Amino acid sequence: ESSDKVFKDLNNEVTLSWSASDLDNDIVSYEVYFSVETPPTDLAATLQSTVTSMKVSVTADTVYYWKIVVIDAEGNKSDTGIYNFKVL
Repeated sequence: ESSDKVFKDLNNEVTLSWSASDLDNDIVSYEVYFSVETPPTDLAATLQSTVTSMKVSVTADTVYYWKIVVIDAEGNKSDTGIYNFKVL
């Protein structure tokens, strides 16, 4: 299992960031799933389409998993797949 290694900031947080595109250009929101388990099933936030990053609290020496679900105006959902990282 390969994971990126990241450093947390002074507030014990890291920033998740993403970008998305839609054929009709009608993305309305993002669901951010974040967890220490895979697949990540904990809905951390539902964000407006203008927001493409989010800070999350983390603990050192822990592997985290996250994914973004993109939702468009018709209610169609698209999943980014699962990303992971280890906090040093």
